[in-house]
Amino acid sequence: MFTSDNGGLATSEGSPTCNAPLAEGKGWMYEGGTREPLIVKWPGVTQAGSVCDVPVTSTDYYPTILEMAGLDLIPEQHCDGASIVSLLKGGDLARDAIYWHFPHYGNQGGTPGSSVRAGDYKLIEFFE
Repeated sequence: MFTSDNGGLATSEGSPTCNAPLAEGKGWMYEGGTREPLIVKWPGVTQAGSVCDVPVTSTDYYPTILEMAGLDLIPEQHCDGASIVSLLKGGDLARDAIYWHFPHYGNQGGTPGSSVRAGDYKLIEFFE
């Protein structure tokens, strides 16, 4: 699995941190501040060159790695994410929504707020 931090710097208009065409960047609730790359190679399971457009979040990694390793999830250790093994095998992911909550100011800009993404829709509430 390969992933990275969320968003580039919204204060920089050029490379290497430009998020175009996504709005804003790190510290913001818009897609430019919440999207993260994820690349998974699982020999014998994932297809080379395949692409999945289903949004996942970093809290999904722990249950996914446990399932990949054949280990049971201990509910008191994890309750937020969902295993994405079904997506890696070409299936679907049964999830209603993904949530973000940043009730504070950060050093990259942005406004305190929360957001929820369900399917192709995202609702953002700013706390000011």
